[in-house]
Amino acid sequence: MRIAYTLRWVILSFLLMILCVYVGFILGRPELNHMNIFLKTGLSAVAFIIFLWTLKIFYPAWEKGALGEHWVYQELQKLPKEYLHVNDFHNGKRGNVDFVVVGPTGIFAIEVKNTKNGLLTMDHEKLCINGSLFVGKDPLAQAYAESMAIQTYLRETENLFLPVTPILVFANEKVKMTFGKHKQRGAYVIGINWLTDIIRGSPVDSRLTSDLCIKVQQSLKNTLVILCDRCASGDLFN
Repeated sequence: MRIAYTLRWVILSFLLMILCVYVGFILGRPELNHMNIFLKTGLSAVAFIIFLWTLKIFYPAWEKGALGEHWVYQELQKLPKEYLHVNDFHNGKRGNVDFVVVGPTGIFAIEVKNTKNGLLTMDHEKLCINGSLFVGKDPLAQAYAESMAIQTYLRETENLFLPVTPILVFANEKVKMTFGKHKQRGAYVIGINWLTDIIRGSPVDSRLTSDLCIKVQQSLKNTLVILCDRCASGDLFN
């Protein structure tokens, strides 16, 4: 199962555990027996309401995005074994790449969106859904920037000058588009059912031998180890 998908459940379970510990502290501590039972119950109720309010605001979008990434992860499992992938690549700067796929047909940076039903169109070089611009980040600009971040990382750390293809994939099968295999502002915009076709159907890059694909994958994975070490030492926040 997708690591990031599972991690969200772990964090939510941890928050619920903290709430249970707090309620147990309020209701069960002997030194607090003198506290009015109505006051203790009221404090516990307030804590529980705050937890539900937080869950209501953050969990739906959080879970929706994680579910979309999980579907894409399952789709990537259909690729032949010579295609390697890395989940949640992060180079220590802002943002992360949901998936990076490395194989004989190239390196692909995949940004996943799990949005509402609708029709995707382009309006003045901007991606729209049902005629309206996306709220927040421009998803096309985001996908392209992520591909360039990987390209720069490989150049600076491994001295590899390899192109990285951005793919913006919509996990909700009810989202429709008519772009086909034509890039929009340098990025493919596709539904989840086209993902493996785009990756496998790209021209073979003779530079990407099996050994080099493994080297690229390991290099991208190593950033996660480095970030964990920096977090543990506190350097990431200095």
